[in-house]
Amino acid sequence: MHGLVQEIAALIAGTCMVRVFDASGYRPPPPARKRRDRVTPLAEVRDALAVRELREALALRPDTPVMDWMSGTDVILELWNRDGAQHATIGLLSPDQLRHDDGELRLLDPGKAARWLALGAEYRAEVWHRRPPRL
Repeated sequence: MHGLVQEIAALIAGTCMVRVFDASGYRPPPPARKRRDRVTPLAEVRDALAVRELREALALRPDTPVMDWMSGTDVILELWNRDGAQHATIGLLSPDQLRHDDGELRLLDPGKAARWLALGAEYRAEVWHRRPPRL
């Protein structure tokens, strides 16, 4: 298993809250004193079951090569840990790839992340501010 795969798997495993953004309007978080410039997320998911399902959907193929497609990201996920700190920002490219700062990796179950987004929009409407984009 590639070291980057292990590193990202550990980040995902430590996630307790997720903020979902449409990639077209996403900007990295500004310093705390400039929060007025922050983009509103599509969703803030704190429900333990929903976060667990996302962690499962983001499982990476152990044999995945690290790639650099340079293509646009559809959805941005900010991953937050138990201490309430953002510990990673990842993107989803199409239904089967995850983008990290160090490259793109293939998901173990293509389409599971897209299904998670669709279920979130339909069944967890109370946490979604707007409908997520389709992957």
